[in-house]
Amino acid sequence: MRLLLLVIALSALTLPSFGQAQATANPDSLKEYQILGRRAVKGGDLEAVKEHFLKVLQLEPENFEALLNLGTAYSGTGRNEQALVYFRKAYTIDSTLAELSNNLGAVYSNLGRTSESIRFYERALSLDSTKPHYYANAGLEYIKAGRPNEALRVLQKARQMSPNNPMVYYAIGNAYAARRQFDSAEVYYELAAQGGDATAELMYFLGTVQRNLGKAAAADTSLQAAIELDPNHKEARQTLGLLYLQTGRYARATEQFERVVEIDPKFYPGVISLGVGYAMTRQFSEADSVLQSLYAVDTAMAFQMLDLIDAEAARRRARENAADTTK
Repeated sequence: MRLLLLVIALSALTLPSFGQAQATANPDSLKEYQILGRRAVKGGDLEAVKEHFLKVLQLEPENFEALLNLGTAYSGTGRNEQALVYFRKAYTIDSTLAELSNNLGAVYSNLGRTSESIRFYERALSLDSTKPHYYANAGLEYIKAGRPNEALRVLQKARQMSPNNPMVYYAIGNAYAARRQFDSAEVYYELAAQGGDATAELMYFLGTVQRNLGKAAAADTSLQAAIELDPNHKEARQTLGLLYLQTGRYARATEQFERVVEIDPKFYPGVISLGVGYAMTRQFSEADSVLQSLYAVDTAMAFQMLDLIDAEAARRRARENAADTTK
């Protein structure tokens, strides 16, 4: 769920426009850099935003507009630590701007500092309770903090304020999934997908809850859709492989696990599953090779692979026995 948390948080980072800075030394140069910076903001050129507003700060180190736009530009290019410097400096100048608190919450979220992120999202809501994306961001962060009940409280407010918003539906689906209410999670993930612009992450989550609900065919379709959107989505491939393993389609499962390990050789759930797949398709030398590689890393993982092989072999025998009794 983490990959959507990042996308939503960054979508909340806006490029606010503020009035002209106070007159300082070199007023003509200051005005020129501000005009160029604002043009870059409108054009979405984040590198130019940084270039021009850094020059503004050289002339006026506490220019509020420059600090805000630099924070947004650095966050938008993935440099969240640097963004934090500018946003925090702006916050010391004026802590009453709701969007600034929201932006601080987004940056802290991107840095994995959940408690601080929640504090600033709550601050943004206390300053302005009319923005649905503030509620959505707070809800997503509550989910990361393991507080799905609080997440649902604020996310339902976001839904009331912004009906039919796919991103809000997605976040509500995450909250229900965190509560293991997979039937409700499926409903909201499907609503999010119907809203258009479905992402690989969304389809992966939808397929995962469908698998947990025992809806194998639907899960297969959703996970395949996730992989079509992002062929390197290892979690979607891993889940699809487990679905195939669970339903006795061992060759197809092994194909998925091979691709997972190709994408990330150190993704050990995939490595363990690949060993199981090899054993179930009677590729015993390949299975032994995987087992030995796991022993070299962690004997517990090697024993886990052996236990899973035993469990899957028992499940296959049960299926075969059930098939015999129906003949």
